Amino acid sequence: LLSHTVDTLEQERRLSAVTKNRVAGGYYMMSRAAEKNLRAMQRDNPAAALVFSVIRENMQIGTNAVTISQVTLCKILNRSRATISRGVKYLADHQFVQTIKTGNVSTYVVNEQIAFAG
Repeated sequence: LLSHTVDTLEQERRLSAVTKNRVAGGYYMMSRAAEKNLRAMQRDNPAAALVFSVIRENMQIGTNAVTISQVTLCKILNRSRATISRGVKYLADHQFVQTIKTGNVSTYVVNEQIAFAG
């Protein structure tokens, strides 16, 4: 019984140490140069900036990717499908994201030189 209690306590300590500084949802980093480009995007194509914001907010730690349909982006941003499509095209053309089509959804991979979740 004592051995089991000691093992349990050690396991709780390890778990506490691993999760000590974790924040639900995590953080992502952006380069300073990307911030300047983001301001230009906000001015030139506000829809692309909104789409990029949703992608960054939901990208997975370590992969920099999020799988989401354009219909869902439309609902989140309250914009038309044409507006979302133009925004995604802008992001891809300007190398903010790489788009991988998988059925009726797309996986958007954020350029690591711009933003990184880890």
